Amino acid sequence: MAVIDENTRWRLFKNEKPLGKVILVGRVPALVIGVATQKRISYGGEQL
Repeated sequence: MAVIDENTRWRLFKNEKPLGKVILVGRVPALVIGVATQKRISYGGEQL
């Protein structure tokens, strides 16, 4: 199983939904079970 980031999702799948797809991690097949998103931090009402 694998969780990929947004960059990997875009590079491998473009506009397709990656969940349930199989990718190769090295030579090992892995099922995509999630996509990690970047956490946005705000300070004083401003997003950093």
